[in-house]
Amino acid sequence: MKKRPAKIIAGESVRLAVLNRLLFPGWSAEHKFCPSRRWRFDFAHLQRGIAIEIEGGVYSRGRHVRPTGFIGDMEKYNRATVLGWKVLRLTPQQFDGLEFMELVKEMTQ
Repeated sequence: MKKRPAKIIAGESVRLAVLNRLLFPGWSAEHKFCPSRRWRFDFAHLQRGIAIEIEGGVYSRGRHVRPTGFIGDMEKYNRATVLGWKVLRLTPQQFDGLEFMELVKEMTQ
């Protein structure tokens, strides 16, 4: 399996700016949340315990929808839940359409 680099790619930097400006400040990208694994959240708000994962390749048979990737993601998200994180899983289209903003606001009430 190809490892994703820890650096922020152009789309991620724009999305990070959207989170910090349109929701509330304090978001970071590529947050490593589990000390015993290399797992990272695409975006995380540490103080609020909220993580956002962008699930690509839904229609193109990307890593997240193939059996091994899907099972690995379940393990990651289950561990995140045990550690107290609230995780939102979004397609790039859901993020870019800002459909998730109300969900995040509800999570903080």
